[in-house]
Amino acid sequence: MRPHAGPLRSPAVGRAVLYASAAIGPLGGLSVLTFAPTLQRELGADLGAVLQSITVFMVPFTIGQLFSGALSDVIPRRTTFRIGMALTAAASVGVALAWDVPSFLTFRMFQGVGYAFVSPVVVALLGDLTTDQNRGNAMGLMGAAVTGGIATGPLLGGWLDSFGLWRVMFVYMAAHSLVCLVLFGIAFRHHPQPVPQGDGLDTIAELFGRLARLAARPPMQALSVAGFCAFVGFIALIAFLPDHLTALGHTPLEVGAVLSVAGLVGIPASVMGGRAVSRIGRRPVALAGFVGAALTEFCLTLALPYHLPLWAYAAAVGGVGLSVAMLWAATLTLSVEVDPQARGTTSSIFQFSRFLGFSLTPLLLQHPYQTQGLGAVLAVATGMLFVGAAAIILLRHVGAPMASRSRSLAASEVGPG
Repeated sequence: MRPHAGPLRSPAVGRAVLYASAAIGPLGGLSVLTFAPTLQRELGADLGAVLQSITVFMVPFTIGQLFSGALSDVIPRRTTFRIGMALTAAASVGVALAWDVPSFLTFRMFQGVGYAFVSPVVVALLGDLTTDQNRGNAMGLMGAAVTGGIATGPLLGGWLDSFGLWRVMFVYMAAHSLVCLVLFGIAFRHHPQPVPQGDGLDTIAELFGRLARLAARPPMQALSVAGFCAFVGFIALIAFLPDHLTALGHTPLEVGAVLSVAGLVGIPASVMGGRAVSRIGRRPVALAGFVGAALTEFCLTLALPYHLPLWAYAAAVGGVGLSVAMLWAATLTLSVEVDPQARGTTSSIFQFSRFLGFSLTPLLLQHPYQTQGLGAVLAVATGMLFVGAAAIILLRHVGAPMASRSRSLAASEVGPG
């Protein structure tokens, strides 16, 4: 039974609310990278604390996603979304009011917990509202919203930081979250809800049973490895490039502008990637994205000793952003096609795996960066991107029958979105 499937009265409005909700995480997640000098001055935070603020956000966000999407397969998706968005808004206010490093990190952690109840549910709902023919386009538009957050976050953060107003960034995040919460309640008030069977223990048992069954499938495993590697490759560049550019004498606004290129390029790339996914196929687009990102970072690694101008760094960030945006459109589409009857669970597993790479990268690569510089970090990132490409190739052989069956089931079970 697929209790979540079914058209909304205004599906276009519903999708628009989901796209706006998808932008919140990257909007606040990466903006802190441009606040490093101000956080050090106001809160006594060094580079390690700034990087920890990413980790303390991403670890609960990553772990929470493993369960929240699966939970939305057995209880109302509306409930998980509302809890998550409300907590995200409250925690954002807390970050804006932070008075020292421990309070800043604590509220960042609660931001991560809250958004963990939003992200996989957004993906699952898009899977519910679309068919095989338009799902790639929808995932591409969601990717455009996410990359819009990536673009806006560092740029807006750098601009606000230049006036000493970094706290306003988190006030905006709280307001954005509350608006999405209200509009979601209006748009999805008619979305069909599941009826839990048995008591709470039965629900928990069903949740863990779904996770175990789906995580054991080879297509899910290959896709999860690909997602993990993609974010390692991307975040390795985005997390450590700001400090590298600051050491070269560039201002916070210049650093924010460079980082924002990934999002600005990624917005149209996500839309084009979504269309390519629908017309060319999921795996070819994903493979092209991995190879493109790997080759761009490899070239940047070779060029680092030559004291590059700022535009060269911006071009490299743009190339990686374009490639990653395309591969996300493909892999997110695949993540809801492994099992159409458990889209919340498959989304949970994929989101957990890829954001595990996001959360661990700053922590694991901090020592190589501090001892050997950006070149060492990019070498690791390039290697991981090629591993991700290999996982997509493996998925072509192992997962093709499953994906084909999923598309057939989806076409028969989901009404027009």
